[in-house]
Amino acid sequence: MLTTLRTYHDRVEAIAAEAERLIREQGQAALPRIVKLRVDQGVAMASYQLFVHREVFEPFTRHGTPAQADAAKRLKVELVLFSGSFCHYLQHWSRRDVAAEWGAYRAAALEMIAAIRAHIARVQVELAPGLQPLEQLSAA
Repeated sequence: MLTTLRTYHDRVEAIAAEAERLIREQGQAALPRIVKLRVDQGVAMASYQLFVHREVFEPFTRHGTPAQADAAKRLKVELVLFSGSFCHYLQHWSRRDVAAEWGAYRAAALEMIAAIRAHIARVQVELAPGLQPLEQLSAA
């Protein structure tokens, strides 16, 4: 499970890193690629959310220590709220002229990238270290 979690995190981070690089280094010249990455990030985040709710948050809620269960519940709520914000971001910028509103888009995109990274970091610090022991406990 830890390997799968890392694979999801690596995929989401790779998309975020490429989008950030293009936004910062190439700007509007890279809009077609940035738009594709925005869509790719939406797909990656949806897949990640399904996995992490079922395979990480729920097992920690049921079988983790009280601190792990609390962290899983908090991170689950955080991810649900973030997903709503991310969907709004996707819908909003899918309907706008990004080139004409580059400054606002750039700020929104970099804010989303930072939020994605912050969530991944919290999961890595608060839950990932307990995944192997939890798997062993659940298997017993």
